[in-house]
Amino acid sequence: QDITGLDIGEICAELYRIIRQEGDCVIDITGGEEPVILAIGAVLVSLGKETFHSIRVEKYDHKARVVRDCLHDNRPVAGKQVELTVEELIGMHGGSVTEVASMPSENVSLRLLMPFWKIASRNPKQWNDAIKYLNEFESRSAPGDQVYLPVSYLRRGISDFDEKERVVRELLEQMHNFGVIFNRSNHSALDYTYTSFLGRYCTRKAGNVLELKTLLEGQSVVGENGALFGDCRMSVSIDWDGERYTDVGKAADTKNEIDVILMHGITPVFISCKNGSVKEDELYKLNEVAGRFGGPHAKKMLVATDLDQGKPSANRCFTQRALDMNIRLVSDAADLSAQEWKDIFVEALK
Repeated sequence: QDITGLDIGEICAELYRIIRQEGDCVIDITGGEEPVILAIGAVLVSLGKETFHSIRVEKYDHKARVVRDCLHDNRPVAGKQVELTVEELIGMHGGSVTEVASMPSENVSLRLLMPFWKIASRNPKQWNDAIKYLNEFESRSAPGDQVYLPVSYLRRGISDFDEKERVVRELLEQMHNFGVIFNRSNHSALDYTYTSFLGRYCTRKAGNVLELKTLLEGQSVVGENGALFGDCRMSVSIDWDGERYTDVGKAADTKNEIDVILMHGITPVFISCKNGSVKEDELYKLNEVAGRFGGPHAKKMLVATDLDQGKPSANRCFTQRALDMNIRLVSDAADLSAQEWKDIFVEALK
């Protein structure tokens, strides 16, 4: 029953109705609004002893990740720790998850990703340009792991070809040296085969490597009771009202995509990943979506390989804006050690 807009008397009446109808009840006051909690107190005081003993009032302790009995000294309620999936979290706040990017394989690991991360993190801007040019070239190739592109054919349809060819050939040589492609290219053609199942995925979009790196690093963090994060998702597309509008004349869906969402119990960490320049509106988008769908305990992170706003004063302004929005800013992801990656996730939950 939706009690939005009801006054305290009406809320009390609705609570009485539910208790009489259901008998044994558990009332969860986690994040409850003041009028509702006041009505719950008024109803509990008026109940007879027999009815009172059939009621439990509980609240979730997000730090300890346990449910506490509010009527008996806040002692933990027996049972396993509370966990939410990303879909359950978004649904609780009125939205729906319309799409989630799946990893290239369940067997993807940090070790397998390492060759791509080394290339991308060595010079993020150069990686972005190289992947953009590579995609432009490969759009003229037949689908599949093997790519064969005559230079004469490419030259006819691509502007600034000589510079783009130089950048792409450098990238192909690096990937060949790491063993993720077999490069047979010569002066007359680009000719290579992807030997890694990650190759196609990591070169499909420049930001895929950083997103996947962030997801895998988050999955690998171990806490006192096992993995620090339960449900871990990448490229999560959120529909704001949970409705699908496909008919002509209907309002268009409002959607946002979050690069990575990690669930620690019921506490989500919303993460935006940026492998290149970061615009200030990225902070506002992350803050808005996390606030709307993450609940009161949502955490926010922006992970950038190399934050460069053009000049030191702009960097300081961006950093302060992130701080004001309680967004954990990781501005040097390209240089982080394995331990430093773990530390940023632990600190994000504080």
